[in-house]
Amino acid sequence: MFFLAQFELGSLLCGVAMSSKMFIIGRAVAGMGGSGLMNGAFTIIAICMPMDKRAGTATSSGFFEKILMNRYFIVYIGIMMGSEQISGSRLLQQL
Repeated sequence: MFFLAQFELGSLLCGVAMSSKMFIIGRAVAGMGGSGLMNGAFTIIAICMPMDKRAGTATSSGFFEKILMNRYFIVYIGIMMGSEQISGSRLLQQL
């Protein structure tokens, strides 16, 4: 319940923010609460799932470690998304 309250407090800070610094602090507080909620959810799922039904290292994390979590892959995705946002905003300015 603590992390839920922390997340809600961060959301409240973001909602009443009068400056960008206050908004950033609210996002940080909400992020810490959200990470606690995720950790709790993963712990509950792990406790509820029998050991023989859990995914092994080779099937789940091996794929993500080799392909999706490659830092170059993430950089390229970020560059493509950023350039798309820039070109999209330029198109809107022309309209």
